[in-house]
Amino acid sequence: MTSIADLATLASPADDDLLPIYDLSAETDKKITRAALLGATGTWTPVLIGDSTAGTQTYHTQVGRYVRIGSLVVARFYLRLVTIGSPVGATLISGLPFTSQNNASDFSAGVISYWAALGTAYVTLGAYVVPNTAYAILRGATAAAVGVSAVPVSAWTVNTELMGVLLYEA
Repeated sequence: MTSIADLATLASPADDDLLPIYDLSAETDKKITRAALLGATGTWTPVLIGDSTAGTQTYHTQVGRYVRIGSLVVARFYLRLVTIGSPVGATLISGLPFTSQNNASDFSAGVISYWAALGTAYVTLGAYVVPNTAYAILRGATAAAVGVSAVPVSAWTVNTELMGVLLYEA
């Protein structure tokens, strides 16, 4: 059994790759890899596309980083458009680092913490990751409302900026 004192030493550089973890539900000792405990990190390239026609946008900046711990993915991003190449439909944020789990009707939340230079004045923006996909749908409201609706690609302008975080299972 691993004690609380033992847990304090788990991240020690002297430890090997297998870490003892006490599973209270099964009352058995288990070992997991350090990578599984601490998570994998990496980069991804966020892309704005239309859901009917993607378009061919160019960017001033496209930055994406993620942390994956088990099946949980935290993907943060920032992008700024330079040109807009004929997208059609609702706005999607595509290129997520992993395809989301195929859990019917289990949509995952996202936060858009900063936006600028949209052609429509939004009071709130958010996003959700669709099951079994590698994209999120951008949603927003232009005034106090009961709900939010899809953000059309017609709201984009040159220099549109979006920054946010998507949290989902892969």
